Formats: sequence, C-alpha cells, structure tokens
Amino acid sequence: MVAIDTDTAGNDDSTVGTIDSCVSLNINDTIDFDLVVKGVDPGDKIAGYQFDIDIDSTVISVLNITDVDSRGSNPPNDITMISRINSTGGAGFIALSDSATNPDSITVAAADGTADAYANVAGIQDTPLMHEPGDISNSIDDDADTVVDNAGEASQDGVLARISIQATANGTSPLTIPSTQGGADGFNDTMIVAGTFPVGHHIPITTLQSAQVVVGETCPSTLMDADSDGFVNGVEGLVGTDPGDACADTLSPNDERGPRFGEPLSPRPTDFDDNQVINLSDIMQVLPPYLGTSAGNASYDERRDLVPDGVINISDVFKVLPPVFGSSCT
Repeated sequence: MVAIDTDTAGNDDSTVGTIDSCVSLNINDTIDFDLVVKGVDPGDKIAGYQFDIDIDSTVISVLNITDVDSRGSNPPNDITMISRINSTGGAGFIALSDSATNPDSITVAAADGTADAYANVAGIQDTPLMHEPGDISNSIDDDADTVVDNAGEASQDGVLARISIQATANGTSPLTIPSTQGGADGFNDTMIVAGTFPVGHHIPITTLQSAQVVVGETCPSTLMDADSDGFVNGVEGLVGTDPGDACADTLSPNDERGPRFGEPLSPRPTDFDDNQVINLSDIMQVLPPYLGTSAGNASYDERRDLVPDGVINISDVFKVLPPVFGSSCT
C-alpha cells in the first residue's frame, strides 16, 4: 500500500504510524504530510520511486519536499527510506520534486544513483547496503559475494517523501495519488522499482490511499477516526463496525457481531471474533473462500472488505498482518 498520511507522528524511514487521511488547518498554518509505503517484501530493495500527488494550488502551497536525506540513517537524516546509504562520495541520488509542470500536481521522485560494487550480485551495493528497513541488520559475505539477511521482517514500511505545505485560502485541497494512468500533469508516475535502478523490476502496488486538507473548516466526520483504531469513521460505516468504539467489551469471542446476530456492533474491524486480540482466527476471515470474491458473489461479505472497494483481496489481508497481527486492546 502507498498512502498519504497527514499526521507524521510515528513515521520515519522504518516505521509508519496510524495513517490519517484528513487534516484541518487555518489560513497560513503549515504542516508536513508523508507519502508512505507499507507491506513491501523485505527481499525487494527499493532503488527508486516516482509519484504524482495532485493538489488544489488555490488552497495550499508546497513549501518543501524531502525526497532523500542528506547522509545515511542517523538523526536528523532518518526521515525517508531511500536515504539509508551514504552516497556523499559517489554518484549520489537522482531526486526530483517538481511542481512547475502543473501547479495542481507535484511529482515526487528519488532514485539511488550510487555505483554497484557487487555487479555480479543483482541489487547489491557497496557498504552500506541499500536503504529500506532491515538493511541495518543485513550484511555482505565478501568471500561468497552473497547477502545475509539477519532482519527477517514480515514486511517493509516507511516514509518515501515528506512534503511541507502552507494553507493559503479557505477550501479543500485533495492530496490524491493518481492511478497508474497518471495525474494532472498527464504523466504515468505511479511506480516503485526494486533492484539495481533503473534495470530492476516494478513492485506491484495493491492499494493507493489518498487524503485531503480542509482549510477554514473541520474535516468531514466520515474522514475522522473517532476511536483511533486506524479506520476512519466512513470506512467503519461501510465495513459495519462501530466507529466510536476501539475494543470489544469482553474476551468472549463472537458476542459483538452486529444487529444481524442480535448483538452490538463489532468495535474493531480487524478483530472479527471480537475477543480483544488479533490472531490467526482473524486472518482466516479474509482468506479463501472469501479472498478473491467481489460484491455480488455469494461468499462476499462487506465485513471482510477492510479496504472497502467491493473486492476482498490482498489489500484486505494486509490490514490484519503485522504490526496489527498479535496486538490486543482492553
């Protein structure tokens, strides 16, 4: 998943906190928002990316974009994922942050331009290794010219770019990540590349999640996360859970399944059996026979469509995987 997060708290080059999809500002207020990625296979070392973000330039203006950090992964240069290699003495990074082609579309891109000292091993660079979470615990076996992955993460999450904006007029500006068909500037700009850039392969993107900035008013209630469970009110309304309650009342399973069972609404979308813990039984609820079904199919159930788009697919499975998997509430 690639998403816009209007709250940068908890986000850095190896972590993505709770994703917020709306922020309310007054004129002249400034904020940062993040372009984040979640669920990248740890074997796919990100070597480059390029994304459009469509905005309304009459409502907000772009002040700064951090595509890459200046040096390595030590604070304060630990914002973005692609910054984890010290390229000061090498070819450096190719970075593009462009709002000139169209005032209502910014293009955010970065590519690792450093030399590949291990050309016979695809995607491996000179020390330090490439830049995503997990690389710190990776190492190169110089004798065997192989990669030793000591991390073992289930997925890679982190910030691709951090964008600073200022509110300039009342109104609502979208922060839209267009489809692969391209955004307002007309170019096809939705891609993440793994391996030795630009020869590597594209990482498939299963979900794009956009956001918006509301100036002079409050965010629509459907875009607010009243119970801070990571699902905005509007999504919980579609899924069929309680947007004002983040945790089941008891440890007893299957006693808060909603009106169709004569019970209260389930509080937490990922806790299908409402027993206050996300475990294997919850993951099973988005696997076959439900996985791959769509609205209108006999096995489709909107309660299992955690990214409510009318189809139960891998994006819904991701919602139940770590760091959500294994978590509990009281």
